[in-house]
Amino acid sequence: MGARDATTYGYEVASDLAADLADCGVTVVSRCQVLSRNRLIAGLTQGTVVVEAARRSGSLNTLNWADQLGRVTMGVPGPVTSHASVGVHEALRSGKAIVVTNGCELLEAVGVLGAIDATPDRAPESAYDQLPSRARRILDALPWGVIRSAAEIGVEIGVPASDVDDHLVVLER
Repeated sequence: MGARDATTYGYEVASDLAADLADCGVTVVSRCQVLSRNRLIAGLTQGTVVVEAARRSGSLNTLNWADQLGRVTMGVPGPVTSHASVGVHEALRSGKAIVVTNGCELLEAVGVLGAIDATPDRAPESAYDQLPSRARRILDALPWGVIRSAAEIGVEIGVPASDVDDHLVVLER
């Protein structure tokens, strides 16, 4: 799961999925930044889910190994404007991965614990979900651990730097 250049969205979704699985007693396996171990990771699992992956991503390498080993391969779609999700979207479009959006769907896909209702009555709304659309786009454009100016973020998502500044103040609160 995940990618070394994950966005806030990616970290949040991966953390939620891992927590859901751990709560159900499922072991979560992850080795970041090591392509040579991806085959082993894929082989140790019943299924592989990729939350975010750029076009040339180590996470996709693990997904490809899992597919070749006959494991269940899954992907979480990200924002269509995010470069960090291009690889996942390509895997979903090509049929290499199935869509999952929560831990129940993941468990259902790998067949853990029998039949699991993958559609909870009502998904809890996160703080991220409550943000205005433009604020979410700005947040998604912020790579983890990289400093960017408002102008750079604005260019990436196609909005004026002044709008980015306004929303960053809201996000900071």
